[in-house]
Amino acid sequence: MGLACVTRRIDAPAAKVWTYLSWFGVKNLANSSLFKGVDYEGDKGVVGDIRVLHLHDSLPVRERLEYVNEVDRINVYRVIDSGSMPVLDYEGRIIVTPCGPDACYVKISSSYTAVLMSDEEWKSLWETMEAKLLDDLAERVAAA
Repeated sequence: MGLACVTRRIDAPAAKVWTYLSWFGVKNLANSSLFKGVDYEGDKGVVGDIRVLHLHDSLPVRERLEYVNEVDRINVYRVIDSGSMPVLDYEGRIIVTPCGPDACYVKISSSYTAVLMSDEEWKSLWETMEAKLLDDLAERVAAA
């Protein structure tokens, strides 16, 4: 089993950044470097809800919300259909932590088992994808 993590300081309030990284907020990152759109099965944002990420040039990925804490800005999700991603037993976690009123830290992490490649190869690929997503996030937050 592999573990991967990316972190970033974003110069924007945690509440604003959370509007892009919460369960439903991810739709505000559509047409980003990572995915082109998202659909939801369940409209409450509660444990058990499903979302479908439509990746660029790849099969969709289905994720189920496993844990949510809106106050502390944390959500945990499990991939229940990995589409074309070469992983299984994937669990992701997103945390947004304030660092003062005008900035925050973002942590995106995952545990997984890579298939058809080593855990280290997947980790490198994943970290590159998530870093680009955080770049997209920083640009969108700054422009908003």
